[in-house]
Order: sequence, then C-alpha cells, then structure tokens
Amino acid sequence: MQTWIEALIRSWGYTGVAVLIFLENVFPPIPSEVILLLGGFYTARTPHLNIFFVIICATAGSCLGAAVLYFLGRALGFKRIERLVSKLKFLHIKPESIHKADDWYKKRENKAVFFCRLVPVLRSLISIPAGISGMNFGSFMLLTAAGSLLWNTALCFAGHILGDSWEKLLYWLDLYAYVVYACLAAAVIVIVVIMVVRKKRSKTHVA
Repeated sequence: MQTWIEALIRSWGYTGVAVLIFLENVFPPIPSEVILLLGGFYTARTPHLNIFFVIICATAGSCLGAAVLYFLGRALGFKRIERLVSKLKFLHIKPESIHKADDWYKKRENKAVFFCRLVPVLRSLISIPAGISGMNFGSFMLLTAAGSLLWNTALCFAGHILGDSWEKLLYWLDLYAYVVYACLAAAVIVIVVIMVVRKKRSKTHVA
C-alpha cells in the first residue's frame, strides 16, 4: 500500500494528498500516518510541493471525509439506531442504556470530536455518533478542522524534517495505534462481561 500511496502523491501532488486523506477518513484501514509523513517528506525533496499547501489539502480531505460520515450518521438517526438495537435482542441492550450513552456523548461532544481527531480509527469513527446525535454541523466541522489541522501539521513537518528517516517515526506511530486498538478491544471485553454478569444477576433475582 505504501508504494501505491507514494506513487499517487508523486503523480497527483496536492490533489493526491487530499484524495488519500479523504479515503483514509472514510476507510480507516488506509494509514493517514504514511500519507502525511510521505507528503511532508516530498516537500523537502521536490520544489513542486509546498508543506503548507500539503497541510491545507490534507485538512480539506479530512474535513470532506468527516462530513461524509457525519451525514451517514444523520441519515441513520438516533431513532433508527434505537430500533435496530431493540431488534438485536441477543445484545441485551436496553433502550435506557442507549439514551444514557447518547446523553453522555452530547455532554462531551465538543471535546470528543476534537481529541478523537488525534487518535487512530477514532479520528474517523467519531463523525458517525456526531451525526447520529444531531450535533451542530458548523461546530462539528470547526472542531474537526482544528483537530485535523493539528494532526496533519505535526506529521507533515515530522516527515519534512526527518527526511529519509521518516519511517523510523512510523514505527512509533504504529505502536501508538496498536495501543489504541488494544484499549478499544479491552473496553469491548469489559462491556460484554458487564452485560453477561448483569444478565445472570437478573435471572438469579427472577428465580
């Protein structure tokens, strides 16, 4: 994939960066770290790419991809999610739990949108609950742009400064991503365990 990303940036320049970051937001498995580090690296190797324009194009791609997922969330809507979960009875999720989760998110939506833009996987996925909860689109885009600009600037400048050594930083960014994945997996396991324990307790009380 790295070869493909590299070829697209070399051939399409700023447009390539914007398209790749857009795709990375819509399809999280595409690594934004590689795109941004390479984009920054090429600004130091070719006069045809300016680092500030690369950052602007990357941020534009981030915002456009986030908007797509936001409107996907809006299209789904809270009521549809509620109906869907109620049909999946094997999940044993009560409607009150969904409302509590929505209330929790709405109280922290500004911080969630901004800080999740700095976290692998979550930086894309956070757009969906923002749309589902009906977060103000202007506020959503402003916070998305701010968080994305911070992430894009840091990685582009790192690629520009490190030059041929940019792949060394990629190792630590991959490690950071694995830690995030592990934390997410642990959180899911904890939630499942809690749900199973509660189900057993409710059956014990009934008996």
